[in-house]
Amino acid sequence: MRGGDGGGTDTRSRLLVAAIELFGARGFDSTTMKDLGAHAGVGAPAAYNHFASKDEILVEAVTWAMEAFADAVTRADVPTAPALERLERVVVNHVLWQIEHFRLARANDLLISSDLLLRIGQREAYRRIRGMLRAHLDLVTGIIEQIWQQSPQPKLNARLCALAIGSICDDVVKWYRANGKSSPEEIAATFWGFSRRVIGLS
Repeated sequence: MRGGDGGGTDTRSRLLVAAIELFGARGFDSTTMKDLGAHAGVGAPAAYNHFASKDEILVEAVTWAMEAFADAVTRADVPTAPALERLERVVVNHVLWQIEHFRLARANDLLISSDLLLRIGQREAYRRIRGMLRAHLDLVTGIIEQIWQQSPQPKLNARLCALAIGSICDDVVKWYRANGKSSPEEIAATFWGFSRRVIGLS
């Protein structure tokens, strides 16, 4: 999140975070613009200065969260690196992003899985979000296939393996606690071990 423009961008970012967290926790219909403003530490008029409606803030909030994930994980891939290193980087970055932003990630996952964007008629936004999800899945699938081209291991269904790895990484937000015994780096390394087994590597 960026700031430093007299508070405008910072307020907008806080409203986006508030939208994801409150829509995910309370539901879209049960959350008002006044609620969003209060959660972000501003009044309802200030919320309307940045967004014309709840529909608009929902679209921008979910898109913003997905773009942040894509920048940190999908687009951080280095295509020229060895395939196994690429997959490790994707898995570790995915897990660390989920942990660093676990409240945001947990709520955003709920919003995406609910197809709320379609229900309120935001089909273009829905297609854009699904496109980013598909781009990540395509990346992981392609890396797995590249690994198998260089490995004598039995070949499985690469798409199913990519889906399984994505689910493993996403699900860390269901149980992660900041005061837990394992550090984020330890968790990410363990999940990388799980991912190796998913694709048939010891």
